[in-house]
Amino acid sequence: MRESIYFKKRELNMSKEVKVTGFSITGNMGLIVGQEVVLAFDPNDEAVKHDDKAIVIIEPHGRGRVGVIGKKEGSVNEDCINNVELYDTLEPLVKKDTDGGFSIKATVFEETTVIFSNGKEHPAVNLTVEIPVPEKKTSNMKEFVLNVRGSVREFKGKTEVLKEIQSGNKFPLQLKKNSDGKLITFFKDGEDEILSGSISKAITGELEQLENYTEKLEGNGQYPTVEAFEASGNSYKIQAEFDPKDFEAILAGKSIKTLAEIKEEKLREGIADQSTFDQIEAYLKDNKVGEGLIKEVFESMILYPEKVRHRIRKPETLYVNMGENMVRKAIVYMNKGKHLNFIGDKGIGKNVLIETLSWVYQRPLYSAGYHSQIDKMDILGGKTFETDVEDGKSVTKMVFEKELLVEAMEVGGIMNPDEINAADPSVLFIYHPVTDDRRELEVPGLGLIKAHEKFNVITTMNEDYVGTNELNEAFKRRFTHFRFPAAESIADLLTSTRPDANPSDIRLCDKVYGAILNLVKSGQLTNDCISVSNYREALDVVDDLGLEEALVDNIANQIGDESYRNTIVTIIDDMVG
Repeated sequence: MRESIYFKKRELNMSKEVKVTGFSITGNMGLIVGQEVVLAFDPNDEAVKHDDKAIVIIEPHGRGRVGVIGKKEGSVNEDCINNVELYDTLEPLVKKDTDGGFSIKATVFEETTVIFSNGKEHPAVNLTVEIPVPEKKTSNMKEFVLNVRGSVREFKGKTEVLKEIQSGNKFPLQLKKNSDGKLITFFKDGEDEILSGSISKAITGELEQLENYTEKLEGNGQYPTVEAFEASGNSYKIQAEFDPKDFEAILAGKSIKTLAEIKEEKLREGIADQSTFDQIEAYLKDNKVGEGLIKEVFESMILYPEKVRHRIRKPETLYVNMGENMVRKAIVYMNKGKHLNFIGDKGIGKNVLIETLSWVYQRPLYSAGYHSQIDKMDILGGKTFETDVEDGKSVTKMVFEKELLVEAMEVGGIMNPDEINAADPSVLFIYHPVTDDRRELEVPGLGLIKAHEKFNVITTMNEDYVGTNELNEAFKRRFTHFRFPAAESIADLLTSTRPDANPSDIRLCDKVYGAILNLVKSGQLTNDCISVSNYREALDVVDDLGLEEALVDNIANQIGDESYRNTIVTIIDDMVG
């Protein structure tokens, strides 16, 4: 049996919705108007053996696969595109599983027919498909793209640069001016400078401006860093991005520290070792944090007292973005000293991001779980009696035992009141003078505590959960609120947190999660049924129990409502059993 599916051509980057026609030669798809299906590319599917870009049509409520997108055939509208064009359009836009597979939803909106080249007419359906909008470029960096030429005789490093580019690699280079005042590229081999080419023209950016920048930077003993990325004949292109503030400052004759210089300075201060600094830089760059912001992160680091350094540690798993780039957003606000409130369902990664930020800033983390019974003494501390031995005699003294908030304020740590909206709202007035411009707190029995300049608060909360309260407006105004959307896919998260898990198990977990999420969105299940962390627990025992039993224990059996629980058991049985 062969099936085909066609998308009407539209500017996909300009619209979130496209239309699709799906049919089977047998005419037996059995889809009805209003029904939701899934279009999926599965590299392990039988159809891929015959067509490496085949896309499967899945009926998600028990029937499974009902068709396969084949190569274009038959008599259809000229606006239609074939499966290769469809795959090439979707592949860069959708989130992929560990093995490269991906899926996207479609909804039947009308019945129709198609006519094949042999003249036979077959029933078909038209569907709408939500295409993800590509992430907008958020970089504000000053960008240059330049063409590089020059003879191999004069520029001996050019051959090596071209060879690397032609092998699919990018090549790091530096810029300087030669004796004629022209920009040339070079790289270092030990202490030797290997000349690699001469700038012939600017494709992006103003060449004269870059020449002035390079000259000013050379005056400080520094050289701009660029990257060779594309070869054409005997020439190649380079690209470079600069923080606009630093760029203008250099042109104005100011001396600006490089990221390497800042890291070296912090290394001498004993804040962390070279490996830690390199890991932090790599993590931030992987999360599209620009060099200017990264420099601010390193510049903000201070050496904390030994007694609190145990609170600075690298999480077992660093935060993985699941949708919006929360890492970059958090860095922007924390560099400005803002207090943050992370809002989202349990297991979505709120606390992991806080732990990651503590490590990124090398700043001690103070976390406390909040609940309805917490009071002011639990937050601030209070007077207590302490017995010590002085001159051979036991002496009892009254002392003030500080709680986490006070210590975090004094040393300049990150305070994390976890599930803050579970606390009695009246207790949270304590945070008002701490998080506004006063940055201070009068503590009975201890006096006025002034917050260290590095101190900030990052709260977490789940909305609309049993036992939670509405935060007062005064409290809300003091925070920047981050809303963590429910992840459409948890495959990347599971892969990073359980790297030894079977990719097939991860993919099935992702499919079960997606089915439950769809029911939550449609109101058939509640938010309590979504818990990302429980999938990690299931993967931990899958070798002993099997995936189906592990998911029932850790996903379905966590739900108190019997009806909801039975629904999830059915989903697990259909997809995994």
